[in-house]
Amino acid sequence: MNNEEKNTETNVSTSVGGGSAASAIADAIKKYRPTSGSGSSESGMKKLLIIIIVLTIILVILLAIFSGASKPKKGITYSDREDLMSDAARKFFSANKKYLPKTNGGTVEISAQKLINESYLDANYAPSTCTGKVVVQNNDDSFIYIPYLDCGSAYKTTQFYRKITENKNIVTSGNGLYNEDGTYVFKGDTVNNHVELGHATWRIVKVTSDNEVVLALDKFDNNYNPYTTYPWDDRLNADRDTDSASGSGINNFNISRIKDSLKTYLDTPLGDGTERLIDKNIRGHIVDHQYCIGKRGYDDGTKNMSVECSEVSEPLEVGLLTVSEFMDASLDGNCNRTVSDLCQNYNYLNETGYNWWTITADGTNSYRAYYVSSNGSVSSSPASTYRNIRPVIYLDSKTMFKSGNGTEDKPYKIK
Repeated sequence: MNNEEKNTETNVSTSVGGGSAASAIADAIKKYRPTSGSGSSESGMKKLLIIIIVLTIILVILLAIFSGASKPKKGITYSDREDLMSDAARKFFSANKKYLPKTNGGTVEISAQKLINESYLDANYAPSTCTGKVVVQNNDDSFIYIPYLDCGSAYKTTQFYRKITENKNIVTSGNGLYNEDGTYVFKGDTVNNHVELGHATWRIVKVTSDNEVVLALDKFDNNYNPYTTYPWDDRLNADRDTDSASGSGINNFNISRIKDSLKTYLDTPLGDGTERLIDKNIRGHIVDHQYCIGKRGYDDGTKNMSVECSEVSEPLEVGLLTVSEFMDASLDGNCNRTVSDLCQNYNYLNETGYNWWTITADGTNSYRAYYVSSNGSVSSSPASTYRNIRPVIYLDSKTMFKSGNGTEDKPYKIK
């Protein structure tokens, strides 16, 4: 039975507190059982009825008290309780900021009992069979609140990466999640790797050996259409025989325009300008990462990131996919070179319907970079060309699973 199936408690023990009252009723029946003679029979029966009624009332009260102490309010699920603990912790630390972790990566924790004692959490939401706490982590001064609930064999809070990499999800052929030496990679065109995050749906590309979950943008919510094109780089290139930026650019990611665009991408307003793609309370789950930015040639067939990872960027909050990651998502065995059209086959990453830049530059020159076209093929074009950004982010290993199974209709959600 998984966490979703056990998400609502249904069994409540009633043995404690009710045993003594039940015994008293039995004793009363023995003591006041009517004896021979009509007068004694009538008197004994009245006394018996009165005592049974009184003791029954006591029994009902005891059961009510015990039941209220041992289970949450009706309809409150384990996931709800985790949310309540997180909300209570946010209120506590909002009123007590001095206790927040000061350094990047630093953590503090507060127990559910402490939150109850401080009147930030209702005791009725914490069943006696469970223990709970909230860990607060500082991610570049964005604070994430991570609830942990332990109810023994009934329920335990699950880390997101553990939910994704459960043994039942691993495959060795066909569509699905592959274990590649400790890195878990989704391959194929029909895979359950959808994640609802912020104002968009994302796709899980892989889970790293460090248990970080890598997401690439899939599509925005219906209420938003913030597709904006950007150049990979539009500076004049001395290697080009032209005095115009058109058809030019410098394909060194570390000094590129696209790197600057990625640094501010999550701060770009959506809709009416008051919202961002990822809200502040969720943004803390994103960890900075050094992205692989090595260049590769047209005929390079490697898919293991060795070429791209020969050079890495500075730690960034947002990056882009490499050509290797796009190729590795395809199940077509003939996807064996950078610009092979066959890499679009059996590949969920080609389903966007628009052109988007990869982070990988063309190694045969100094002014071209690779992009994935709207039909799903990898091509090289001048870096100064304007194309869409398809952001990539890394989620912290401490990110917790909330609900969902990864399908398009029921995407994963995190807390």
